[in-house]
Amino acid sequence: DTSFVRGGAFDWQLWVRVIGQIIAIHLVNWILGYFVVTHDLHVGFSRKIAHFILYASPLLFYGVLGANSNSKTDTAWSSLASLVALFASIKPVRRRAPLLSLIPFMAYDRKEDRPHTIEWLALQTVQMLIIGFALSIYLDFKDGTPVLLAIPLIITAVGDGLAEPVGVVFGTHKFVTPAIWYKGKFWSGSFTRSLEGSAAVFTVSVA
Repeated sequence: DTSFVRGGAFDWQLWVRVIGQIIAIHLVNWILGYFVVTHDLHVGFSRKIAHFILYASPLLFYGVLGANSNSKTDTAWSSLASLVALFASIKPVRRRAPLLSLIPFMAYDRKEDRPHTIEWLALQTVQMLIIGFALSIYLDFKDGTPVLLAIPLIITAVGDGLAEPVGVVFGTHKFVTPAIWYKGKFWSGSFTRSLEGSAAVFTVSVA
């Protein structure tokens, strides 16, 4: 069942997981944004901490409250929670409630991402949803354990989450790479990355 009612009974655990995720993501982003604004916290660090919380929160809440028997349900609702937390900081909301919405937005708003900050983070979340659904369907077909759904979350949350801080602090070997899609063009743009940051993603992926 993919609804908030399971087996004829109200599924309070699913409600707590979804709402808890939204609150946790927004609260952490608010704290990070506050330190970016008032204490000059490097947005590269705050963004990756926010990135980690965005994708690690499903593991935390599922670990505490238990996962749904349907892995596709968990994937769908956790992705929805992440998207709701992101869209709470879209421009119309930021203009009307800057204290509640603009400050969290500052936690992940890099200059090089503007004006596509929310758009790109949402796209990444949708991509994770597609990957999660594909993996959950495969696991259902193979009678595999839903725990394996944690693999892409760990790679994204920990591996990619470490890439920018490692690159900022230790990244001495730089290289330039294009994006798969940038400004309406395939394999376009020019972005500087480091071998050290890329090695962090690779190490977590194969660990």
